[in-house]
Amino acid sequence: MPRWEAASRRRRRALAPAPHPRYNRRMRLRPPLCIREAVLGAARRPVRSLFVLQAIIWGSAAAVFPQALFTGTREASLSRAGELAADRIVVASPEGPVLPSWDDIAGVAAAIPRIKAITGIAVSKTEHGYLAGTDAGNLNARRRTLERGRNFDAGEIARGDPVCIVEPRAAGDDGAPAGADMVTAAGRTLRVIGRVAELPAGARGVDALGLGDDRSLTFLARMALAEFGIAAPGMDWLNRDQAVLAPWRVLAAPPQWLLMRAEPEDVAAVTDELQAHFARRGTQVQCYSNIVVGAIFKPELEGLLALSRDIFIACLITGIAVVGTAMLIAVNERRREIAIRRCEGATAGDIVAQFLLETGVFCLLGSAIGIPFGLALAWTRARLDPSVLLSWGVPWGHVAFIVACVFAGGVLAGIAPAYRAARLDPVEVFSRG
Repeated sequence: MPRWEAASRRRRRALAPAPHPRYNRRMRLRPPLCIREAVLGAARRPVRSLFVLQAIIWGSAAAVFPQALFTGTREASLSRAGELAADRIVVASPEGPVLPSWDDIAGVAAAIPRIKAITGIAVSKTEHGYLAGTDAGNLNARRRTLERGRNFDAGEIARGDPVCIVEPRAAGDDGAPAGADMVTAAGRTLRVIGRVAELPAGARGVDALGLGDDRSLTFLARMALAEFGIAAPGMDWLNRDQAVLAPWRVLAAPPQWLLMRAEPEDVAAVTDELQAHFARRGTQVQCYSNIVVGAIFKPELEGLLALSRDIFIACLITGIAVVGTAMLIAVNERRREIAIRRCEGATAGDIVAQFLLETGVFCLLGSAIGIPFGLALAWTRARLDPSVLLSWGVPWGHVAFIVACVFAGGVLAGIAPAYRAARLDPVEVFSRG
């Protein structure tokens, strides 16, 4: 370094004003002082602070509101698809059991990852109902829940313990309703460990395609659907709620059918993969699914997701722009305050740290208020039009992304002008008024 430059630096350092006593170097680096200054800076002008806070609230609400509606609507659409069996596939073989062993079911699931749930079923008809040998995945694959009790555990399935789960209208060999403790089905005495919950009132006695046992021509309609590959023959018992479910070793028979679930838009592709998988095994199978409804749901869900992404991005950009503009205006209005702090001895880093804390607190507080506010708006909108296809939900993944984007956008919008203002000459700032 040239001598003249070193001498110039020494002269500037000697002529520089002494820092204010409360801004010595050790104190400047203490976080509590930065927090104190950030709180005081927000409290000096409450109107400006409220302006910035409401901008962040509205920006966060605008970003989460449409996504909450799309999340709930998609869940409602998938639920409706489940009611119409648009997400279910039944695999049967005209040659007999669909698989030689129950252990092969895991291989089918591993070969086709798009299968969400799968179970095997072997049924023995009794005088007053059905005894179904199955595994622990039966309820999940059929979209059924338990009213009380529990599901089979792995040990009971492996050992073939004499336990069972009874459906609401299941009966024993004597015709009496299945009791709370024991039931005898197909000559086997089983201990009851759970009870399946009732189907919705409109679905009792009605299969997944809306065909009820008490309706005329139902038998012929089911035969026609079986011919068209929509409904598997012999499986109309699934929705009659008369089965006693037991571990498959109790029945000691290989799986007659496979029942599985997939996303409605994936049903056709999964069906093709199943046909190819069993063809490689040398087994002829027939796959039954309500593929017509699945084909209707596929473009609907794909369009809904595409529209959801586009609107989410647009609302997120709008929200960040609103937050950034509010923070930029707030910082530009505080140049005199920044100049005073510079005269007191605060460095540019001190000022940037203060604004970093201040804008961070504003963004987090605004997001904490704005996101619940946006969810409340979505709930209100869904209640105003209580349609099956208009609902709301909490998009947890998008909520975290919104908070991160609002925080980053607000901090960047506030820190950049604050750093520029901190580097200005205080005399020049005061001369401009």
